[in-house]
Amino acid sequence: MNTIRTSAVPISEEFSTAIRLSTGRSFLDEHYFAYSLDDAGSLSRGWIMHELLWSDFLERHGVGSSGSNKRLVGSLADAHTAVREAIGAWCQQDPDAFQNLKITFTGTEFLKAARKAMCKVPFGEMVTYGELAAEIGHPRASRAIGTACATNPVALIVPCHRIIPQSTRTQILRKGKGSSKVIDVGNYGIDVGNYAIGSKLKYELLSFEGAI
Repeated sequence: MNTIRTSAVPISEEFSTAIRLSTGRSFLDEHYFAYSLDDAGSLSRGWIMHELLWSDFLERHGVGSSGSNKRLVGSLADAHTAVREAIGAWCQQDPDAFQNLKITFTGTEFLKAARKAMCKVPFGEMVTYGELAAEIGHPRASRAIGTACATNPVALIVPCHRIIPQSTRTQILRKGKGSSKVIDVGNYGIDVGNYAIGSKLKYELLSFEGAI
């Protein structure tokens, strides 16, 4: 029986709706992209949630069976359509799927800069924590970049999963992209570093995008 990671999932009333992933990959397709928009139609929250957790969320918070808050969908219909179309495009491996989505960046100036830089990492590519830190002018702040990833409020759209440890980059360069076992981690290959929703999900996202 698979164990579903729950400790880091921010189940809250802030999620207004969710879209089931449809990638053709069985593990990823067990998940929903749950999200909320602010009053201006920008993404304020986003999380990848296993189907069992989403069902639990619906039950505990009294959201309709479709997983949508009807008032929000009605007043921000165009913005919801844009998110739905973007997730659909990403599931078809469109590298520019999220390019035109509006995102609300919150937190300190450092956190905002770090997350905006994450959005510039292309589909199918990865950068290290240290490289991202240098990109925003703080070359010694790789640990703080890890915190920016771990507390990212709009997962997937702000692609913190594309940020990896230097040790992973070294192993990939040594063994070669696509190696079935770069570092032995359970049954699923490369140690891609921590991810708030689970390292296996991070690995599967990077694999789907063609980065590993």
